[in-house]
Amino acid sequence: MTRRDRPAAKPAFGPVEMAASRATRPTSLRVGAALPDPPFEFIGPAGPAGFDIALMQRIAAKLGLAWQLVHYAGGDFNGIFAGLDAGAYDCVASGTTITPAREQVADFCTPYTVSGQSLVVDITRHPHVQGIDDLVGLVIGVQHGNTSEPVAEKLVAERRCGFTLITKSRKCSTICRPAAAMRS
Repeated sequence: MTRRDRPAAKPAFGPVEMAASRATRPTSLRVGAALPDPPFEFIGPAGPAGFDIALMQRIAAKLGLAWQLVHYAGGDFNGIFAGLDAGAYDCVASGTTITPAREQVADFCTPYTVSGQSLVVDITRHPHVQGIDDLVGLVIGVQHGNTSEPVAEKLVAERRCGFTLITKSRKCSTICRPAAAMRS
């Protein structure tokens, strides 16, 4: 039985009711996240931080549970949902964009933030890049499975940038040094 086949849990924002057996009562809310993805999640001087981290810590506290970060290190961001289905974590909070394909494999809450695609450029290396039209001939990097991937592929097809480097690592900027990175 997969997670999608199980009955959905009722939303709860009060203390978790005691189960018939203490052995079956969860003690923590295990949250899958693909760090780093600021401002949603990153490692700060005091440990994990960011909007999703703070939100899930607050939800865990409201549920009377300890918060536990489960780092997803896979190369394809969509793989984070396989971990959810397998029970590696109880939920995902990782700046995740709701898409029709993802709704086929996971249940989503009402969106709590709306953002678009962002283009991040190292201005010391490419001071002339002020927008997408300045990317002609340059390489842009995106993470495989990220919702930025089809946007970057469209830019390549329209010849608005050199080519897209699709990486299996969130550390693309330090490994391959593209001119720009696109993020959702």
